[in-house]
Amino acid sequence: MDDGALLEEICEGCTKYCTLKELMLHGGMPDRMALQLKMIERFKWEWNKGQTVEIEWDAAARRFISDGYAAKFAGIYNSGEQYHHVEAMYKNLVQYTSPPRKP
Repeated sequence: MDDGALLEEICEGCTKYCTLKELMLHGGMPDRMALQLKMIERFKWEWNKGQTVEIEWDAAARRFISDGYAAKFAGIYNSGEQYHHVEAMYKNLVQYTSPPRKP
C-alpha cells in the first residue's frame, strides 16, 4: 500500500487532531508501526466500551502484547497479505480470539 493510501486509511474518520497522521507525515514513521498503533487504538476503543473509567494507551498497549495480539499482528503483517482496509485487518487480528477482557 502506498504511503498516501495508508495515511488516508489510518486517518479515515478523524475529526480532530490526529497524532498518527502527524507522525507519518513529519516523523518518518514506518508503515508497520503506524498500522500496529492503529490496531492498538482500535483495541483500546473496543476495550473502553462500557467502561466507567477510560483505559489509557499504556494499559491498552501492554494488554495488546500480553493477550497475544502483537504476535498475531506480526504474523499477519509479515505474511505479506495486503489489506485494503484497516478495519479488515483488525477483524482478521481479533477473529479467532475473544474480545478484550474486563480489567
